[in-house]
Amino acid sequence: GGGEKKAPRGVQMPNWMRWNSMLPAARLVLELWLEFRFLAVANRQSQKNGNSYMSQVSDSLLAAMNVKAPRAVSDVEGADNYDPSIYIQLLLLVAFADELFDDFFHEAMAPDPEYGAASHGQTSRRWSVFTFLLKKNLDELQKIVERKKDGHVVNLEDRPSLARYYKAAERVPPCGGRVANGGREYFMEAPVTFIRYFRLSFKEHVESVWTSDRILVFAIGDHPILAQWLLKLLHHVIDSLETVENFAYPPPDLTVNLKYRLRSKQEVEVNVREFLEYLTANADFKAIASDPFISENTELLWKMASASDPVDLHDKSTWGAEDYSPVAKLIHRVAVAVSSQGQMIENYVQAAGRASRNNRGETTSSALAVGNSLVIRSYNAKSREEKRDKVREKTDDDAAVQKVRRVKDQERIEGFGNHLDGILESIGIVRDGMTITDFNDFVADYSSKISKNELEAEKNRFDEGINKRRRVTAKESLAANVTITAAMGGKFPIAKITKSRNHKDHMQSEISARGISLPKEFEEMYDREWDDLKNLLRLHEFSRLEAAGQKPEKIVKWSQVNEIVPQSELMQEAMDTYMEEEATKS
Repeated sequence: GGGEKKAPRGVQMPNWMRWNSMLPAARLVLELWLEFRFLAVANRQSQKNGNSYMSQVSDSLLAAMNVKAPRAVSDVEGADNYDPSIYIQLLLLVAFADELFDDFFHEAMAPDPEYGAASHGQTSRRWSVFTFLLKKNLDELQKIVERKKDGHVVNLEDRPSLARYYKAAERVPPCGGRVANGGREYFMEAPVTFIRYFRLSFKEHVESVWTSDRILVFAIGDHPILAQWLLKLLHHVIDSLETVENFAYPPPDLTVNLKYRLRSKQEVEVNVREFLEYLTANADFKAIASDPFISENTELLWKMASASDPVDLHDKSTWGAEDYSPVAKLIHRVAVAVSSQGQMIENYVQAAGRASRNNRGETTSSALAVGNSLVIRSYNAKSREEKRDKVREKTDDDAAVQKVRRVKDQERIEGFGNHLDGILESIGIVRDGMTITDFNDFVADYSSKISKNELEAEKNRFDEGINKRRRVTAKESLAANVTITAAMGGKFPIAKITKSRNHKDHMQSEISARGISLPKEFEEMYDREWDDLKNLLRLHEFSRLEAAGQKPEKIVKWSQVNEIVPQSELMQEAMDTYMEEEATKS
């Protein structure tokens, strides 16, 4: 009914620690859910060995696609008409990307407009504002998901991806009011927990860096109004020896409009006072004053603070009679040198990885990587700048110029052809100086490692699998629900319940909550038989799961139990602490 679909090209293997490959894969699965299921079935039926890697991948995918929240006891027709759990989880992931993460990820990857197309990672002067915007959007998103969890009606008309997630989540039947049962309660809690742990990482790895005493001063290289007000505050505290509390902040309604800060918006509005208060909320002004960045340049910096018109360090026409070159050089040599990310380097590492696929040798891989850089990378940058020059000839609108990201259609094809002509001409000059023997030696390692016969045989087996009668395997039919993590009120690894973490009171509380009878006094077992206490937890958890019909098939004896669902408040607190530690790890 959806018409003919084009086959996806260039799909990267998703690495769940890398957003740029994970999110496109998640979107692809949501868009082509039925197609993926069909391919998994056909592939599974084409495999003669049920234990082969491809069989296991197909079984695992089908098993995951089959997992749904426990069905509600209901006589209502269509009561089980709700989506598989992994489908809803992918909707949440994509919603988070659409509503918040994509904007900031792509901005973080973008170059600094002042320093050219190759300045990826050299954007530290902009990151104080960037962090402020991320925090503000994160606050708004958190309010929405918390209100939805509490049962409030929230208008999501302007947030279609989030609305799609909640529409799917609200179709899932409730499961006894417990998040750990994997029903509607789980999916209403999931966004809250997701945002909570993302915020922990944000505070640890973003906010703590870009609002630190050594870094926040880089904002003087950003928008001139923001820079001037920051310098006014620093002058007030450092030079005038006044307190922050009696600083004359800008009017509450003073805002600046900044271009090209978010991918989805041409401009964003920043309240100057809110930004200033946020940036310096935890600042140590003594530490800032002693930093050579400030202490060795106070004369010029204080002149910037008191200038009648804000000074833009990247526009000499705003300098008046003063020479602010020393401060501008500070931004270039200090702020720019503090790399905001290393993805430009990583991008080339990945290019080398792609060139090494299919068991190519080192020589061939190196030649392909160099060739890709020579041909594709150079053309992308060259064609974009040529296109922008043409737009500049027609308009003074900088937004229209910056809007050009790449050329396309006929213009791209013709331009790429001309680009290749130039490269081939250069190659021809080099080739003319080589003998046939030299050339043959040079290309000796360039050979295909893929057997055409093997490929045809594999395609034939796949075709046979499609035409076979559908056979449901035991592995794809495993009865299971979503795995409830400790962060979602799920399970706590027993190995993380330790003396070194001071879990004495937590263990005693858990033993009591479970009604476990100890063979000896708790104090004696704590001192000498700690492992026996943990084994008693294993035994009780095994019995509890078995009685509730929740014991996984892979666990056949109590000694295989490696995690518990805390039954006491103290053990729940220990689990929460552990999960926060895990969330903030580098």
